[in-house]
Amino acid sequence: MEKLQRKSGKITMLGVIDIGSAFMQLKIAAKAEGKQLQILESVTKTLPIGRETFSAGRISPEMMRALSKNLLGFRQLLREYKVKKFKVVATGAIREAVNREYVIDQIKANTGFTIEMIHASQERFLTQQAVRNALPSYDKLKKEGLLIVNIGSGGVQVAAYAADGMQYSQNINMGALRIRQVLSSLELKMMEYTKLLKEYIYGYIQELILPMQRHFRHLVITGEEVDVLYRICSEKMKPQNERILDQTDLRKLYEAMLFMNPQQIRDEFDLGFERAEMLLPATMIVQAFIGAAGAKKVYCPSVGLSNGILYEMSREKEDTVMEEELMQYIRAIAKQYYTSMDHVEEVASHALLLFDHLGKKHSLTPRHRLLLEMGAFLHDIGKQINLANHAQCGADLLMHMDLIGISEEEQRQLVVLVRYHEAGEPKADDEAYTALNKKSRMAVSKLLAMLQTANALDYSHKQKLYELVIKQKGESFIIQAFTKENALLEEWMFQHTQGLFREVFSLEPELKIYTKRMPG
Repeated sequence: MEKLQRKSGKITMLGVIDIGSAFMQLKIAAKAEGKQLQILESVTKTLPIGRETFSAGRISPEMMRALSKNLLGFRQLLREYKVKKFKVVATGAIREAVNREYVIDQIKANTGFTIEMIHASQERFLTQQAVRNALPSYDKLKKEGLLIVNIGSGGVQVAAYAADGMQYSQNINMGALRIRQVLSSLELKMMEYTKLLKEYIYGYIQELILPMQRHFRHLVITGEEVDVLYRICSEKMKPQNERILDQTDLRKLYEAMLFMNPQQIRDEFDLGFERAEMLLPATMIVQAFIGAAGAKKVYCPSVGLSNGILYEMSREKEDTVMEEELMQYIRAIAKQYYTSMDHVEEVASHALLLFDHLGKKHSLTPRHRLLLEMGAFLHDIGKQINLANHAQCGADLLMHMDLIGISEEEQRQLVVLVRYHEAGEPKADDEAYTALNKKSRMAVSKLLAMLQTANALDYSHKQKLYELVIKQKGESFIIQAFTKENALLEEWMFQHTQGLFREVFSLEPELKIYTKRMPG
């Protein structure tokens, strides 16, 4: 560390503790200003929390105590490295436990750590951040057709890219440990077990690949078990950007493991028993994705959720690239539901104009701006289900979507935006709205007022208004626009949707439409 400080000046020490389904991991990194993040320490402890969650639905007191003990050991390492900026995160095994609140409370009491729950979509987003930073050719791979697969103990996350951005994203509860728990009753019947395992995995993956209807030139697979496979199949370790899994060697390994039990796998490859148990399911998942994707190259950088979190913690400026990827995905969803893209583009443009005029003064952040833009693109997705009740149908769809890159709190805000995008305001019995915290409820009400106004300005879906200008005089909030045709429908809808706007901004909105160029 002293040598690093002399060369790079000020160093920020960062740490992440990732509590997974089968293992918990501590990563400590150093970040010098203007320099790449440098991993200094990586420690992994075996702790199969998922065995209890996936079979019994809850975590035992014994497991809680073991978790606390390991966390106290990690705390000591954080102190030795003088890490003051760190996060403790948990994924599926704790997130899905019915007694998770007790677990979180016990950990806080025993260790002082506050656990942050990571939603599956956030996990996918952060893992992709890590992949992007590990592969210099990431942008090129995306344009040529890229499938990113992260194989965890409790689930598998998938994201598909084409030349015009992210096309598809999904999370499935098909991790290596979870599969073993589901099919454990057949384990002693080795041939029946492997056949059922293959059928189970391949059936899931075909369902994932079919909606994409394409082959991918490149495949990126990450995960702890993938690291093990790479070490077994490769004669020597290579840098991140050169780690390519040899498909022939992998196939030979897979065929050999079909006739081995976990004890034999453990002895043959010198693995811990927990790792050995999950290696066959993980290998089968990798093989299935290679076959389904049709990729020529399989990259396997040794990165994951913790790397993505460290990157987020170390950023010196906003990462607009990932926001652009997120919006590409939102546009792809809108197209999947045959939304009028001209209309939603127009609504988004008007909504962002309103935000840029009002947002800062009313304590709204750039993240709120992004949510508003997402809401504008998604507000009409329910029309493919029921035109007359499309707002409610769209909200119901959105409530159950597995949206990448946003938190559960943000997803509920999007649900509210879609549900009330035409008029009205959230009701006391609205599940998505009442589940929000007080700060989020206030923010989403402001965003909703903007979205309702923006939607009214293109209510005919004909993009009649242009050259919009906003002027504020005292309590009057004046929107001036230019048009070449009749805009009576927009004027009428504007007048019927301003109740919420008046309440949340304490302004009197006015719409002035000119059929000739606006006065200066």
